[in-house]
Amino acid sequence: MARQAERGGSGAGAVGFKKKKSAQPSLAEAQRRLYDAVKLVPKKLMAAQELDIRRDKVNALQANIEAIEAKIAASQAESAKARYNVEHVTVMAPPMVM
Repeated sequence: MARQAERGGSGAGAVGFKKKKSAQPSLAEAQRRLYDAVKLVPKKLMAAQELDIRRDKVNALQANIEAIEAKIAASQAESAKARYNVEHVTVMAPPMVM
C-alpha cells in the first residue's frame, strides 16, 4: 500500500479521476436536455413527465459525481496516510545472536 502511494497516479484515486472526467460530459448533456425541457413543457411541446425524467437524470448524475469525489478524497487521504507512515518508519536490524 505504501509503495502504491509513493508512485502516485495509481490505484483508486486515478480511476476515480477518470470516472469523474467521463461523467462530467454526461451531466452537461443532461443539464442541457433539462434546460430544453423547462422551456418546452410550458408551451405544451413536451410532456410534463419528461421534465421529471430529465430532472431525475441530472440529480442522479450529480449524485454519482459527488460519490466519485468522495472516493477520490478517501483515496487521497489513504495515500497521504501511507506516505506519512513511510516517512516515519524506523527499520531496525534484528539483534545479533552470539
